Amino acid sequence: MTAKKSDTTGSEGSNRTWGGRFSRRPSERTQAFTASIGFDIRLLPYDIRAGIAHAEMLAAQKIIPAGDRDAIVKGLRSILIEFEQGRFTPTLDDEDVHMAVERRLIEIAGKAGARLHTARSRNDQVVTDVRLYMKDAIAGVDAGIAKLQKTLIDVARKHEDAILPGYTHMQRAQPVLLGHHLLAYYDMLARDRARLADCLRRLDVLALGAGALAGTTLPIDPKHVAKSLGFARVSENSIDAVADRDFILEYLSAIAILFAHISRWAGEITLWATSEFRFVLLDDAYSTGSSMMPQKKNPDIAELVRGKSGRVYGNLLALLTAIKGLPLAYNSDLQEDKEPLFDSTDSAIGSLEQLSGLTASLSFDIERMADAGSEDLMLATDLAEYLVGRGVPFRDAHEVCGSIVAHVIKTGTKLTELDAATLSGFSDAFEADAAKMLDPRAAVARRTSPGGTSGSNLKKRLRKLVALALAATLGAAITPACGVRTSPRPPEDTNIAMGTVKAERTAEGGVKVRWRRPKTSADGTRLRDLTGFVVARRSGAGEFRDIALVPVEDNRRVRPQQTFTFVDTDAPRIDVQYRVRAFDSHDQHGTASPIIEVVAPTN
Repeated sequence: MTAKKSDTTGSEGSNRTWGGRFSRRPSERTQAFTASIGFDIRLLPYDIRAGIAHAEMLAAQKIIPAGDRDAIVKGLRSILIEFEQGRFTPTLDDEDVHMAVERRLIEIAGKAGARLHTARSRNDQVVTDVRLYMKDAIAGVDAGIAKLQKTLIDVARKHEDAILPGYTHMQRAQPVLLGHHLLAYYDMLARDRARLADCLRRLDVLALGAGALAGTTLPIDPKHVAKSLGFARVSENSIDAVADRDFILEYLSAIAILFAHISRWAGEITLWATSEFRFVLLDDAYSTGSSMMPQKKNPDIAELVRGKSGRVYGNLLALLTAIKGLPLAYNSDLQEDKEPLFDSTDSAIGSLEQLSGLTASLSFDIERMADAGSEDLMLATDLAEYLVGRGVPFRDAHEVCGSIVAHVIKTGTKLTELDAATLSGFSDAFEADAAKMLDPRAAVARRTSPGGTSGSNLKKRLRKLVALALAATLGAAITPACGVRTSPRPPEDTNIAMGTVKAERTAEGGVKVRWRRPKTSADGTRLRDLTGFVVARRSGAGEFRDIALVPVEDNRRVRPQQTFTFVDTDAPRIDVQYRVRAFDSHDQHGTASPIIEVVAPTN
């Protein structure tokens, strides 16, 4: 909405917010060049929040009257409603979101609105708004990453036994499981989430109160504002508070690394969808066609995700360059921080959403992948390790197997066609069982080293990841990936029935809870996919609350784990009750065990 001229101009038409020093207003072209209102308007909800907290603090400190505080708060909330309803119209004269809000506030609240800028500057105001925005941005990106991680887990679980060739230098190297390949991206994304969490901890600082650069002579209380806005701490140096944007740089760096990861997955989807690979078939919902060639089905979603990595890298470099060599404290160069920030955030959230949908929709050609993963030369390393197992030094074994590879290439035979007699001609260490090394599926199964591609490793890892996901959903005690508790939700009961639970006080005052593995479901069928247990505690007249998740860690080479223990070191020193329920790899929960009560310690 257009402001009255008398409300926005000072002497001879200069801008009122800083016009007292000037005799003329800037030219329209200069105004257009310096204004940021075209892009920082999206900070308005955060500017309103910060303004309300600031006004409440000013009144609490008796810097402004309570009546003016009430008028300011009412006016700011009205502006937010106008903005949400699309009725708030900034003008070029506003310059930026802060002055747009102040101008409209004065229109609504009169002179009370003119008091809001007491003890603050746009320098500390904008940093506060941006930090508030970034808290939400990080939450949005993190949710997108978590969704993609879940999708990767779901696809891996759907195709647990699928084999494909693993590559180095874009040459077929060794057979691996598709699920193992997909979980490599899961782990990359987990580190991306950790970087964002670290960034969030460092940016969780209130800058409001720093003023233009030196603070204020007024008796403000920044801790009051920090508590109202949810900041963990207050900046300890007013110059640093307004002068640096390293928290944005750190975030843009984390987003750039995220795009390095998701662009690789997008690139592989693009490659696997080619006629040369044909490992995946793209869903129509995540493909486009050609305006000229009717037969085309293009992986545009994957290509655009891959391509957007360039602009995200550019955003990081642009802000690094803008900040380089800046003298303290605030300079208008820092106005260039917001467009890269907004663009990288939008690119990340949009790309993650599309990539999750694309990944979930992929149709894998399991037979073609298996054929490609069965190329016999990929098993040469298995022959070398066979020789190592019989005392041959690896370097010698490598040379022997290199000679075998040269032989089959020269003779046009296959590695799998070589019999024991032929192999023994290359080394006396080869015995009759050497041919067993040349089965791709067996080769995958043998790779049980920690982090290896074996099926047993994959199944164990998937069980743990499902358990971690469930722990995050339940708000259980173990969430090592992010350390964040969420609101618990009631589970859906199935027919997994628990037996008796035992519990006793420990010498240290905690409670040891023990139970045995359920063997059958309520209908008598054998349980084969048990994943873990959720332990719940109730004290006094309260409700049962989930306090821990205990995963099942079976090893297929030994007898499955039969007994389980959880020690509740935080048990209150009063009478408490426990119950345990099981869940399977499909996130289905069993009925809870009978309740066991533990009395308060006597000492």
